Amino acid sequence: MNIRCRTMKVLVITGLCSIWISSGVAAREHSYTATAAVIDNPGQEYVVRGQVNKPFAAERALSACREANTQQATSCELIRLDGAPLTTSSQIKSKLPKGPHPLFLWKYTTEQSTVFLAGSVHILKETFYPLPAPYSNAFDLAQTVVVEVDISSLDPNVIRAKTLQYGMLQEPQQLSTVLPPNTFLNLKKLGAQYGLPITQMGRFKPAMISQQLAVLALLSVGYSPESGVENHFLSELGPRKVEELESLDFQLDVLMNQPIDMQVALMKETLNNFEDFETHTADLLTAYLAGDLDAFESAFNSQSGSSELTREYLRRLMDDRNVKMAEKIQGYLTRGAGTYFVLIGAGHYIGPNNIIELLQKSGLEGLRLQSNSTL
Repeated sequence: MNIRCRTMKVLVITGLCSIWISSGVAAREHSYTATAAVIDNPGQEYVVRGQVNKPFAAERALSACREANTQQATSCELIRLDGAPLTTSSQIKSKLPKGPHPLFLWKYTTEQSTVFLAGSVHILKETFYPLPAPYSNAFDLAQTVVVEVDISSLDPNVIRAKTLQYGMLQEPQQLSTVLPPNTFLNLKKLGAQYGLPITQMGRFKPAMISQQLAVLALLSVGYSPESGVENHFLSELGPRKVEELESLDFQLDVLMNQPIDMQVALMKETLNNFEDFETHTADLLTAYLAGDLDAFESAFNSQSGSSELTREYLRRLMDDRNVKMAEKIQGYLTRGAGTYFVLIGAGHYIGPNNIIELLQKSGLEGLRLQSNSTL
């Protein structure tokens, strides 16, 4: 059981945690093929065939590329999965504005404090780095880095135990009985493709399963939590302090303890949108890197579902948390001291109750930074 933090759209933009429950070698119904290449040398391809599931195929294709190109290992990227082309970082970058453009980065200043408020993507590819210079410049100026939850400070065994505690159904509930029969059947078929043994996970909540499926799907097309923006900066922490806006228990409670009918609705939406998840993820990242709030919100809403239950889930996931996070940021500015680099999922900067508007309502005006801003 491997610890993985975050999940498909939730993973990309909001920052809640999950664990990836790897099935090891599952029953082989199909075999899968993945192709990787060095982004600066696409003529040389590394193909692996006959893999038991899509994440295994992706991992082994990338490993083959990296082992053959040790000097360019961080430039390896998946380009195809089962023959279907994948959106590469180069293709996304080619769509970005050629000149200066806004970033998901704001600067707030009071007499005693400075807060750089950055939108984060919790899962990326190594090939997206470096980010525009103002992100690293803001990080360099900070004495304190603030994240949603500081997973690095926790014992992995504690994370695992807590996640299982929150992620299990209460007796005598079973996944196969809380999900409609057709939904369970579709989930079982899809889970086999991604190494998720649904028949062995009958005690897990639908929200838990949705998270794991999303993580595995993103891994299968080349994204990794290890390359997410938080991990990127935390790996260069140095002497800086780390603080967190939320606790692990709080995030797991928000994620796993919603009413079962809400979790079932979320599962249905996940399955309905699954076919297009790779292109939707690329759309989100294009808008993020371009600093286009409207396009980001449009891409987010296209994957958010239309039912009352899923809208209520997102209200609890986003709006309610925004209020508490904005209050903590306000505290750094009015009661703190020094310079803070605050990383919050990019999805918290869109919508009618986003963090920027909440800070504005409290009398705090930030300066949005551009790709060519100097700090």
